[in-house]
Amino acid sequence: MLLQQTTVTKRSRNVSLRGVVHLHKTSRGETLRAFQEARFMMAPWSSDGRYILKDGDELTIFSKKDPSVIVWQGTFSSGRALGISGEKWFHWFHNGYPSELKPT
Repeated sequence: MLLQQTTVTKRSRNVSLRGVVHLHKTSRGETLRAFQEARFMMAPWSSDGRYILKDGDELTIFSKKDPSVIVWQGTFSSGRALGISGEKWFHWFHNGYPSELKPT
């Protein structure tokens, strides 16, 4: 099976992707903020549908208890969310909160 990360092209930039946010550990030991597209979520997770978040990506994170409730919405910047504690931000990614991504 060929594994690949989601490729974002100019044509797909207006598309909203649904999935979850998570932490991705690289082979060099770096921990990156990432998004896993729902249609590629299977056990165990593969790199299919994985998107490493970058500055300028529009991200919406929803409540796990009620996915109709937005807990944060904004533009991803420097691995952080403005106005949100690092602890809460980590919690959302560590626990795979449902999300929507509009990649740049």
